[in-house]
Amino acid sequence: MLLWLEFVLCSVLIFISSHYISKCGQSLARKMNWQEGFVGVLFLAAATSLPETFTGISSVAINRINLGVGDAIGSLIINMMLIGVLDYFQGRGRILLHAKKENVLTASSTAVLLAILVLFTFLRQNGLFGFYFLGIGLESFIIIGLYLWGMRTIFKKSRIFGENNSKVQGASHVWIKFIAFFIVIVLLGLWLVNIGKRISDVTQLNQSFIGALLLAFSTSLPELAVSTAALRLGSIDMAIANILGSNFFDVCIVPLMDTIYREGPLLGSIAPINIFTMLLALVMTGVVIAGLLVRQRDTRMKLTWDTGLLLVLGIAGYFVIYRFG
Repeated sequence: MLLWLEFVLCSVLIFISSHYISKCGQSLARKMNWQEGFVGVLFLAAATSLPETFTGISSVAINRINLGVGDAIGSLIINMMLIGVLDYFQGRGRILLHAKKENVLTASSTAVLLAILVLFTFLRQNGLFGFYFLGIGLESFIIIGLYLWGMRTIFKKSRIFGENNSKVQGASHVWIKFIAFFIVIVLLGLWLVNIGKRISDVTQLNQSFIGALLLAFSTSLPELAVSTAALRLGSIDMAIANILGSNFFDVCIVPLMDTIYREGPLLGSIAPINIFTMLLALVMTGVVIAGLLVRQRDTRMKLTWDTGLLLVLGIAGYFVIYRFG
């Protein structure tokens, strides 16, 4: 009982800290005259992915790599289910129709990285590919390289600064608060993976399921906080850009784990069920891309074909991970 209370407490603290760091990010956007897309795709996305990042690093340190990989990929699934939840409550028609089509580039880049993860995990799990360099799999270098190239492409196609090129003074104290909450989230991420390890030991549930559901839900609370705050401000594009930017970043947590994992390429050591989790995230990303591209007439339904399908796929996928993991 105390262990679950500890999990709830940690999750609540992550949510509160993320709420305040999102407010700092929005304040910085105004003071620095940054575009909403830039704030969502890079700045807030990186900040809200901090729990996943340090959960992944900590999972390697305690030799619970399936917790970290499950959390990183499971966060993509939770985030895309969050789009469905936002669509239900925002009440302004199909939410992906109101997001800018530029978000397709971020989602497509994420899909490419996921496809590489699926391919190399399958090859390494079946002994069909064994090359690595300095203990790091070739796929990790490819994914990091493509991530940097993708971010460069995104920035070339969008403006960082708004129409008014002047910057508002007084941003230094906001930066201080941002950094303070950054440190708090790092510490909470380290605490969370320790809780996940103990839950796995006590319940005997597989690490991949705990990582993909429990830890992913907790570490995705920052995206929930930021996206709901953006939605309340009337910025659907920032809400969607933050979720998709976080997903793009989260895929890179796996190669980051690989760089500190010293027992060979990481993908060759994880549980086979993680291939299904990656495939599920890839399919759901495809649904998001379709929702952004299809510009059909708006609807006033609470859930539409795209967001409804995201929720159905997520729920069904978690049942499979629980049953066969």
